[in-house]
Amino acid sequence: MVFRTVFLISLIFLSGCFDWFSAEQKTEKDPFAPSKDEIRIGEFSSVTGAQAPFGRATHEGIQLAVKQANQDGGVLGKKIRLIHYDDQGDVTRVVENVKQLVEKDRVHVLIGEVSSSFSLEAAKLAQAYRVPMVTPSSTSPQITQVGDRIFRVCFTDVFQGEVLARFSVNHLKLKRVAILTDQNSAYGRGLAKFFKQYHEQLSGLIVADFSYEEGQTNFKDLIQKILKEEPEVLFIPGYFPEASQIMKVARAQGFKGVFMGGDGWDSEGKLVELAGEAAIGGFFSNHFSYEDRNPMAQKFVREFRAEYGKYPNAMAATGYDAAGVVIHSLKRLGHLTRDALTQSISETKNYAGATGIITLNRQRDAIKPAVVLKVSSGTQNQYVLTINP
Repeated sequence: MVFRTVFLISLIFLSGCFDWFSAEQKTEKDPFAPSKDEIRIGEFSSVTGAQAPFGRATHEGIQLAVKQANQDGGVLGKKIRLIHYDDQGDVTRVVENVKQLVEKDRVHVLIGEVSSSFSLEAAKLAQAYRVPMVTPSSTSPQITQVGDRIFRVCFTDVFQGEVLARFSVNHLKLKRVAILTDQNSAYGRGLAKFFKQYHEQLSGLIVADFSYEEGQTNFKDLIQKILKEEPEVLFIPGYFPEASQIMKVARAQGFKGVFMGGDGWDSEGKLVELAGEAAIGGFFSNHFSYEDRNPMAQKFVREFRAEYGKYPNAMAATGYDAAGVVIHSLKRLGHLTRDALTQSISETKNYAGATGIITLNRQRDAIKPAVVLKVSSGTQNQYVLTINP
């Protein structure tokens, strides 16, 4: 009996030691554990540099969502602190900012970026740190494939490519398409690939397929080669700085057809500012239109205008929704840890966002419709139609 008692006491002691050792091991595995005093959301985006219109709009949307949550009393009895760093359109700064947010600021979750190439590098770090990351508007399928900590609240280029192919063939009745892609952009390459795939499935014809590099300014020779193939559509799956220059050169050389692109054209009017009349009448897919009559969209438009004195664009809406999904996921937690938050985000279903109803699938991607907009003068573009998955 004495032996049995001593044995049980020894087991209890060893169990306590094991628990202590496990806790120590967990601490060693997570040297950058987040603060318990407040909820910290880390945002990284380019509010200066070539992609500044994307980053500024996204930041405004995120700020509004956080402000509203704090005005409602915060989450889990805590206020939310938004910590933001400017990437300046530089992937090196993206890496530095993510490290700063995790290692020094000890954030619970990351929100960023807009550029797929930037988000891809950030996702690798977030996954390694085991910190959940939500990208508002990076559409490359590769991003969420990095790992189970990475999420997006927007559609992917697989669907965006399909939307644009369907619009070209079924709505514009135009089948002869030339493609001019930013070869250094994960976003541009992916969107071009999926557009081409779906366009050919719809019996469309790709008459030319060329590429350029980000920052390139001389497009004359490329346009001459393209125009020899007599395309009806020039598809430019890149960002607005280069797309605007391509449009100007193509019109100057006599192109009479239609320009088409993806959400990388959304730029607070910069596309038209840079391209002038050449851009007017082009079409591009996007995540949101301020003309959407959905009640949640209109509620967001009213609140955004009250806060900033202007209409929101798609990047503002996806930023708002990214923060909204995070905040909604925080509210469902029983305890505040990164692991628990990651699980909660993965369970997002039927979240009513500014851009529509958001449900994340098993790949952590949002399945949702896209809108097609027509480029018009000024900062806003004309809503054309919505295309559902």
